[in-house]
Amino acid sequence: MMAFDAYKILDEQEAGSLIDLIAPCMDDYLYIIDLKNDTLRISQSAVERFMLPDKFMNDATKHLRTLVYEKDRKLLENQKRKIYA
Repeated sequence: MMAFDAYKILDEQEAGSLIDLIAPCMDDYLYIIDLKNDTLRISQSAVERFMLPDKFMNDATKHLRTLVYEKDRKLLENQKRKIYA
């Protein structure tokens, strides 16, 4: 999946609407993470599959940790540190 800054193109509500529009046509779980504000917008199919509280969440890092395999969590944290460095 190609990464891009959706919030530079779309506002938060439009980005959520885009996910809601595209996600039912795909087998993938779509998501947009705003690293600056630590927010997560994720497809309804992912909410249901992974038993998440909502399609939009603050404290994205905390919620992502529950979705990442335990052995991959250190890699996730290292990548996040590189982004903020």
